[in-house]
Amino acid sequence: MQEKDALRKILKSEKITGRIWKEKPDTPFFQDMSFDVLLSFIPLEGEVDVRPLMNKALKAGVRVAVPTSDYRFFTFLEEGWEERLKCLENGTMGYDGKTLDIRTLSDKNAVILVPALACTASGLRLGRGGGFYDRILSVLSGFPQVHSICVVPHERIVESLPVEKHDMRVSQVLGF
Repeated sequence: MQEKDALRKILKSEKITGRIWKEKPDTPFFQDMSFDVLLSFIPLEGEVDVRPLMNKALKAGVRVAVPTSDYRFFTFLEEGWEERLKCLENGTMGYDGKTLDIRTLSDKNAVILVPALACTASGLRLGRGGGFYDRILSVLSGFPQVHSICVVPHERIVESLPVEKHDMRVSQVLGF
């Protein structure tokens, strides 16, 4: 745990500019949007800016949702959502919309984009601490049709990371 905390401190102190999502030739399902639900995150400092993908999905008729403070629930977004977004004091985002319980995704073809400070090519990730996305991924691991993707800056894809027993792996890593 101390090793992870020390690594988090170093990575958070590095000022990496946010990369903007662009078409990725190795991810055809983002080109044809052949999934029902896109679970996403609203990027914080140093995370890949996935808002263009979220907006593309909405325009294609895909349901897009972002997490609430309870890891089991996501809030659905609508076109124009960025104009109604409000920043809360703790750096998380809030949106006033309809809610999705991720435990109901058993019959949905879904993709979840997962942020990280760093990730290995094999899908292990280092988050901001607290295990929020590990809890989400743990629930979604029971749904094999849900595809989990970690999006990180290229230089944050590393050989290895310290691992604890609760750490969940993602099914794909995309570097930007």
